Amino acid sequence: MRRILTIKEAAKLIDQLPCFMAGKKYLIDEQTLYKAVFGEVPAEDKPA
Repeated sequence: MRRILTIKEAAKLIDQLPCFMAGKKYLIDEQTLYKAVFGEVPAEDKPA
């Protein structure tokens, strides 16, 4: 059965996916998310 995860649940499943709470929302760094899910950061988002 497929589940839809919250950011907090996803972060628990992937150790290298840190999230932090800001107010009532959990936030994740976009580049960290791309690297954890796709193995790399898209070229347009890579630092120069």
